[in-house]
Amino acid sequence: MSCLVRKVLPYKLAFLCSLSIMILELVASRLVARHVGSSLAVWTSVIGIMLAGICVGNALGGRLADKAPPRRLVGPLLAIASAHSLLSLIINDLAGPPVAAIEALPFNVRAVILISLDFLIPTTILGMLSPIFAKMAVENTTKTGSAIGLIYFLGAVGSIIGTFIAGYYLIFVAQTSTIVALVAGLLAGLSLIVPGGFASIRLLALATVGLLGLGSAAAIVRLLGEARAVSTLLTVLGPIGAEVLSIGGVGVSIPMLAGYLACIALGVTGVIALREVLAAGDEEKALPISMNLQDSETASSSNVEKPVLWDLALLSFVASLVFMAYEMVAGRLVTRHLGSSIYGWTTVIGVLLGGLSIGNFIGGWLSNFTTRKGLAAFFFMLGSITILISLVLESPANVLSDNVNWFAEHTPYLSEAVMMSGMPWWERVLRVVFTSFFPGALALGTISPLLAKIAVDRSVASGRVGQSIGSVYAWGMVGSILGTFLTGFYLIDIFGTKLMLLLLSAVMASCGAILGGVLQSAWAGLPLGLCVIALMPGDWFRLQSLRLGLSEPVGDPTTEDGALAWIDESQYYYIKVNNEPVEDTVKRTIVLDNLIHGYFILGRPERLDYDYEHIYALVSRRVAEAKSKAQGLDKTENVPLRTLFLGGGAYTFPRYMQNLYPKTECDVAEIDPAVLRANQVALGLPENSTIRTTIGDARQFVLKNQGKVKYDLIYGDAFNDFSVPWHLTTREFNARIADLLTDDGVYMINIIDVYESDKVAAESARRKNSDEGAALARARNRGGFLSSWVKTARETFPHVQVYGTEAEAGGGERETFVVVVSKKPVDLTELGKRMGDPVFETDDGETFSPDPFTEENMKELEVRSRGIVLTDDFAPVENLLAPVAATRGDD
Repeated sequence: MSCLVRKVLPYKLAFLCSLSIMILELVASRLVARHVGSSLAVWTSVIGIMLAGICVGNALGGRLADKAPPRRLVGPLLAIASAHSLLSLIINDLAGPPVAAIEALPFNVRAVILISLDFLIPTTILGMLSPIFAKMAVENTTKTGSAIGLIYFLGAVGSIIGTFIAGYYLIFVAQTSTIVALVAGLLAGLSLIVPGGFASIRLLALATVGLLGLGSAAAIVRLLGEARAVSTLLTVLGPIGAEVLSIGGVGVSIPMLAGYLACIALGVTGVIALREVLAAGDEEKALPISMNLQDSETASSSNVEKPVLWDLALLSFVASLVFMAYEMVAGRLVTRHLGSSIYGWTTVIGVLLGGLSIGNFIGGWLSNFTTRKGLAAFFFMLGSITILISLVLESPANVLSDNVNWFAEHTPYLSEAVMMSGMPWWERVLRVVFTSFFPGALALGTISPLLAKIAVDRSVASGRVGQSIGSVYAWGMVGSILGTFLTGFYLIDIFGTKLMLLLLSAVMASCGAILGGVLQSAWAGLPLGLCVIALMPGDWFRLQSLRLGLSEPVGDPTTEDGALAWIDESQYYYIKVNNEPVEDTVKRTIVLDNLIHGYFILGRPERLDYDYEHIYALVSRRVAEAKSKAQGLDKTENVPLRTLFLGGGAYTFPRYMQNLYPKTECDVAEIDPAVLRANQVALGLPENSTIRTTIGDARQFVLKNQGKVKYDLIYGDAFNDFSVPWHLTTREFNARIADLLTDDGVYMINIIDVYESDKVAAESARRKNSDEGAALARARNRGGFLSSWVKTARETFPHVQVYGTEAEAGGGERETFVVVVSKKPVDLTELGKRMGDPVFETDDGETFSPDPFTEENMKELEVRSRGIVLTDDFAPVENLLAPVAATRGDD
């Protein structure tokens, strides 16, 4: 093996292994959604468990690097990681009963347990490789600071690329199971190229790569967008391409099944090989690194004292805790302003990793010239400054907005993405997230390689370089884990996002002041002083805190003016209830993050103002009439209906149903207890209401009640154009919904999308004298989510009707659609026109009477669906809705 290849290899491996970890992390959130849903708590669990695995792996890997030659360890560990990555699919498929068995535990605990079962082992093994790569790198150079910094840097670059590849592309064009298989194949392939490996590992790795590649061939070709090649490939594969088994809830072909078996055999072989390497470690021990400081005999002397590293470990712990807390706050703020989606989380993770990687490189480079703690003090102060800048961008202070035009409307910078135009939605999100959080991530990233270089300098004489590097890595990871779980599960709930940013800035400033001198101490006074203002009781402090943008206003539930009635921030939503005087009462509107989710006019439960609610009411009436007739009741209003609402909102429609049909039983599945609390405090929902609310993910409620209850009506009201819980859109979920419906029951769901019919698009092009073909292509690129959901629903429900809320179907504007599905035909003719139908008026005073989509409209939806059926394994919902989110800037 040439000297150049030996020097370059650890950097390449660090890059590709980090890429693999991040692809698994992004995919993990999709894989576990069928069991625990998709929310901040799930993302917190995924990120935290991945970090925990890496942390444990760093500690173990550092020890292994000192026990055996690093080059002999890499091949077996990659083989084991490949097998366990693939096993996560099987484990996840078998996890349903265990998760159900621990239902009594808090949701956060269940999510942590499930994700640990799926991904803790593969990430631990991959985490073991980082200090081994670092040891390989520093063995071949005298510039250890640069070597460590470059390992950090390339690992972070791999993480960034893996994040964006998975979040922006792979998840939208390939099945989750296929992506995991590709990662397993990549890791198996890496074990092939490592020198000094085992022949048995290479043979099985070759078989694994070939078989998984063949089994995933159709998906890989689809990745390249060659539909004709897919057809040709399937023809060539013939019978062996057919699905013969279900693994992980996914059909598996013969080549893929053989690839699974080869991969598992590869993992077993890797374990055996690793034991052999460790057994021979005492006989073939790598020489400690001299780094031109002393010879190897002195370095290996057993008389040298163990290096003191506790101070470095503590600083690494604090810096990493702050970084991950910063990332979780960033994720929450992006969700608040731009919606909860894979786009948002991908961008946050990618941008912060980008800043971290460049910071690692800069910190490693600077540590070649000095390792004084004064440099660390400067880095901590810089981190404090940049975090405080993030707070200013999120919450411009009044004292600034009075003097600077840019802050004139007190607008959080993240929300500027909504108003941008002329660029795709992902680019808008990337721009504002980069500006808001990249500087802070870069500053925080400079600290770790500096601390690692100091650790190397202290440990060279003891011959514990690998262990020292692993220790600094590991304590940093411990801080990262605590920062993730504490912030995601508790601190945002307790302090809110603004105060969290201020506290993080104060922590970094305090560390800088302890390590540094006058400059750092002087700076620390600013964030610490602001913390005093934000946390002290009293009206004066409260007023100053609001003026400085450090806290949120407080609502008054008793107000009768046009003011705020309630403000709250939970780990799920930023909740605001606005009060508006109307007639002889008041209208309360609940805003969750960036969107109005509902309203309630106090004392007027019969009042419905939204068109989609009018459709709900009209269809519900027909279902009630049918059941009343079947039971021989004199009055439809006396019919005992059982209803389920997926999402609470303002509880407007449940209260409407109970007011009109007093015997109605209402169940609400609401994920956020803070939404229920807001309704009880500010929207007039009695705490002893007969509306039964179950706190938790709607899918888990549906799964838990299989075979226990049947509903006449189920309402899906958990979607908007920014945030769609994709796991509530799939064929598998629809099948569970169908099992909860009575034979004559109806499931209604409202969807926000843009549907422009071919006729409207062509007419618009002719009026503008523009290219009709281009107009048709643009129109057919929209409405993807509505169309795909309709196509998906048809696989479960034989009767599907679509209603729009605009006067003309397919008008091309963003609107709310209601899709009505059932197992049996429901009489929905002449809605709003028959005697007994609820009467609602349009804006122009006409009776509201919606017509379902025509056969032509339904055919156009089929075209716009592009053949996509939403499943647990493939649901590119965010991609389908990106054109809708982009229209926000046109409002």
